[in-house]
Amino acid sequence: MTVPRTYRVADVARLSGVSIRTLHHYDAIALLVPTGRTEAGYPRGDAMEMKELFGGFDPAQYEAEVEKRWGGAALDESKRRVTGYTAEDWTRQQAEQGAIYGAAAEAMKRGVDPASPAAMDIAERHRLSIDTWFYPCTRTTHAGLADMYEADERFRASIDRAGDGLTTFLSAAIRANAAR
Repeated sequence: MTVPRTYRVADVARLSGVSIRTLHHYDAIALLVPTGRTEAGYPRGDAMEMKELFGGFDPAQYEAEVEKRWGGAALDESKRRVTGYTAEDWTRQQAEQGAIYGAAAEAMKRGVDPASPAAMDIAERHRLSIDTWFYPCTRTTHAGLADMYEADERFRASIDRAGDGLTTFLSAAIRANAAR
């Protein structure tokens, strides 16, 4: 059982990109009411769970697994970078990822060979997006991610939402891009 994480209002403000004053206003008008308060009466930020910030996805649910499987410099760098992201940053990141998946799905529907320059260019955009938003992502690292995308049903289900079979197509393009 996962114990819900609580956040101070300052943490929620930093994670969401909304000012503390705005969060207090939301509380006052009952738009976003904290589920608890400290003994001093201050809002604990747990009213806005991380999954609300990430469209239903709760990253805390996977923290132990992530640390065990991928702990190290890349994870540390990713944590360092995302700590400063605002809600607007996350919206831009998700839009960029959606555009990449959309381009890959369109190429797949048109019957583009995953080893073609066009498909490899999409894979390179994907790699550079990871490199920009999360951690340095070499082509070798990216090829390892392709293996994980295909092996882990959670990744496959997430990627395939943009197009049935997209995980297989994108992974092949990533591997081809790593080899070029």
